Amino acid sequence: GQDRRAVRRWAVSLTVVVAGCGASASPAGPWTGGIGAMLRYSKSRGTLIVDSVPRGTPAARAQLERGDRITEIEGETVQGLDEAAIVGRLRGPVGTKVRLSVERRSRTMQIEVERAPYR
Repeated sequence: GQDRRAVRRWAVSLTVVVAGCGASASPAGPWTGGIGAMLRYSKSRGTLIVDSVPRGTPAARAQLERGDRITEIEGETVQGLDEAAIVGRLRGPVGTKVRLSVERRSRTMQIEVERAPYR
């Protein structure tokens, strides 16, 4: 019921924050990071909705705001993507930038966010 949907939304948000904004290293690759925002996917709108932007994160420095709707990552729509695909697009080597198409109120804008390790 309703409680199950709330748990699902929280789980999606947590997955995107932890996997999309964490930093890790593997023997085969560089340190990877993310944007540092809590996000949830809205199937009805086909967008990622920014739930929170902690201070000091790359998302805060790029001026993402709570309620922003991310419609594209690097020019590709997020509509229909699963969590793994979204996280895969948000993560990347620390210091690199990811370009987001963001809807805020009635405006659409391009925002670049420099990936950083999660602190």
